[in-house]
Amino acid sequence: FTSLQELTLDHDSIPFVVGLLGMKHGWSLRRLSYTTRNAPLAADTAKVFAVLKAKCNHSSLTHIRYSISRTNVLPDPNDGVIEQDTLRPLFAFRSLREVVLHPGSGFDLDDSDIDALARAWPQLYMLHLHGSGFRCPASRVTLRGLHSLSKHCHSLVDLKISLDASVVFCQDDTGIDVATSKAPLQKLSVEDSIITEAAPVVAYLLRIFPSIRLVTTMARQFVLPQREFQQQCRMYDLWNQV
Repeated sequence: FTSLQELTLDHDSIPFVVGLLGMKHGWSLRRLSYTTRNAPLAADTAKVFAVLKAKCNHSSLTHIRYSISRTNVLPDPNDGVIEQDTLRPLFAFRSLREVVLHPGSGFDLDDSDIDALARAWPQLYMLHLHGSGFRCPASRVTLRGLHSLSKHCHSLVDLKISLDASVVFCQDDTGIDVATSKAPLQKLSVEDSIITEAAPVVAYLLRIFPSIRLVTTMARQFVLPQREFQQQCRMYDLWNQV
């Protein structure tokens, strides 16, 4: 497949996917989509991303989707959470414009990780980092992490990310003048994000994303255990005020 530019895989065997990608050196893929029915372990995801870095042209890949098709079949959260070390091989692909990652158990990232991501992928127009649906500890990404995306990703219009919006920094801390900011983000999906008060979050978001038009959160998941469901209901109501 010397000229293959788009590859779509739907397979439950990580060794098969790793083996297929490892067959050829210098894939010139533009689009890669991989779907599995069962959420992979973090170690398996790391293998896929590592072989991508080793075997694919770093300048050609612009779109990557890595997701599960059945969210009711999930690993232990401790085994499936994606950390920056797992993501780092993908930072080599500087031309990425669309990144959709749905590992099932969410991500364990902080603001510095998001800053590194934003610097590595400045051409992003869509970034979806799906959360765990309240199955894992709250995200360590704060509103400051969103500031990094607004600063470095000047084409980003669609963002899905879990964050801790319970701490709102001073507006001057953004270093962004609302009158001159051109961050084009229009849609923000906050997944299972934490929030304690709506008004200051609204003010901060409008300062770094003056074009934002829509903020959405997770629909109520009635299959959650009682405590997680009550937490989600509180977050749902507050985010709807945003």
